[in-house]
Amino acid sequence: FENAVIDPPATKAALSELTAPVLLYAGDQDPLVTPDLVRAAAPLFNDATVLVQPGAGHYPWIDDPTAFATAVAGFLG
Repeated sequence: FENAVIDPPATKAALSELTAPVLLYAGDQDPLVTPDLVRAAAPLFNDATVLVQPGAGHYPWIDDPTAFATAVAGFLG
């Protein structure tokens, strides 16, 4: 990875070609990956669902495992 280069335009183009449904999940108290950042990323995908877990921080599966599992299971159908 020492020679890895991140190319934002190429990354955005690749994400726009993804056809699978994507779940973008955030805790409403996450100071790192905020719900606003997650919502802003959603248009990069063809089929994105944004879920924000109330009362959760950066690790929503730890903060409320039941709520997290229920939300993910609902997305997976």
